[in-house]
Amino acid sequence: MKYAKMLGLLAVAAAALMAFAATASATTGTDSAGGSPVEVGDTIHATNVGEAVLDGTVNIKCKKSTVIGTVGSAGSATTTLSGNISTLTFEECGANTVTVLNKGSLEAHTFGATADGNGTLTSTGAEVTVLTHNILGTVHCEYVTSETDVGKLDGSNNTGGKATLTVDSVPIPRRSTDFGCGSTSEWTAEYTVATPAYLAID
Repeated sequence: MKYAKMLGLLAVAAAALMAFAATASATTGTDSAGGSPVEVGDTIHATNVGEAVLDGTVNIKCKKSTVIGTVGSAGSATTTLSGNISTLTFEECGANTVTVLNKGSLEAHTFGATADGNGTLTSTGAEVTVLTHNILGTVHCEYVTSETDVGKLDGSNNTGGKATLTVDSVPIPRRSTDFGCGSTSEWTAEYTVATPAYLAID
């Protein structure tokens, strides 16, 4: 089952959210229009807009999803903005049950050499298990991220308001599964970053 179109931010992370990473060797963040840097210990909190979808053998649509993370590395000339996810939830998923076993971490990466406020996010260690029901009965599927590209963060300087996270993950491989689960899952969702009120990736 392609249930990880939802996996912080994994990781809404946002998970998600804090752990951004990638094309650039260094990434930092700004949490105000005046250029104040994101610092270690800062919290990033994102909630979904619309439905968070875990796409697999069965598409699971969850009405509520939250990603909260704490910045563990503020980034520098040689490191990337990243952090652990403390909260990763998928709720109101119909007859299906989605349980986050491990929340993992997120890392941010800018696009190319010139920072424009936007960036991509990668998730590592987010582990989600799904119980779904079909003609085979109750099926258990488990998926885990490993430096998985989960989507794009559009910075406040580009949105004109709150930063947004568009999760459109690459296929996330299963870790264990019952018969009837797909070999991969995908997580698709739109999140708005509530905290901080301004966020851009540099």
